[in-house]
Amino acid sequence: MILAENITYSHSFTTGVTPTSQCTAWTSFIALLPLRLYAVLKLNGSVNPVGVSVIDPVVIGYIVLALSRLTAYGPVTPNSRSWTVGVCGSGYELSANGAVCSALRVMIYDLVLGIQIGVE
Repeated sequence: MILAENITYSHSFTTGVTPTSQCTAWTSFIALLPLRLYAVLKLNGSVNPVGVSVIDPVVIGYIVLALSRLTAYGPVTPNSRSWTVGVCGSGYELSANGAVCSALRVMIYDLVLGIQIGVE
């Protein structure tokens, strides 16, 4: 039997407003991510509700490790996306386009953003 669980970060953002509470929640989220085998990592939001995913457990493991240890990782390209963990401003973020502080990332100023990490 395979037990699946989603670990999700999801918050609303307002364009042009500094996301103080969202960034605090993101920092708490990455601090509590358990190091385990993950099956999928998905970024989505109101601009892209379908989102983008990576299904390589090794890459996801290194992303989780980098986020939890506040270290840079990538860019790596296990699919058509280039995944990167790095510093932007005063915190670490996850990007799915190869560069931090760019458009498709976790700490964006958007209406709704979610990150899901599935466990098998």
